[in-house]
Amino acid sequence: MKKYKDGSRGFTLIEVLVAMGLLSAVLLSMAGFIAYGSHLLLKTEQVAIASHILEKRIEDVRSKNFDEVSLLNTSFIDDDFSRLQNAQGLCQVVNDSGEDIKKVTLSVLWTFRGRQMRRDVLTLITRGGVDKK
Repeated sequence: MKKYKDGSRGFTLIEVLVAMGLLSAVLLSMAGFIAYGSHLLLKTEQVAIASHILEKRIEDVRSKNFDEVSLLNTSFIDDDFSRLQNAQGLCQVVNDSGEDIKKVTLSVLWTFRGRQMRRDVLTLITRGGVDKK
């Protein structure tokens, strides 16, 4: 800060430019954090939507009897797919460790900012009930 002959004080042009440069650097870095946080929030929201779809579908699978589960080896649709870009649901049924156990894998695939995203859940279905070996 410079002191003038009349007793007044003021900032020099160099001091103002340095302060503006520092302020610009801080604001730009904060803008990057905000953009990244926004990206992360949207991605988390979409993963939560996919998880919710899978929760509904896995309950649907678990409500079926053992023989009906064999017929599920296909894709599925859900009303919430409209909230995800290019969403599709897949159901895969595999005989696991013999004739009395089936492994059911449910997947939701979608596109998020040009990247393929995937969320999976699996359960075991036996003739005696769910998840019993």
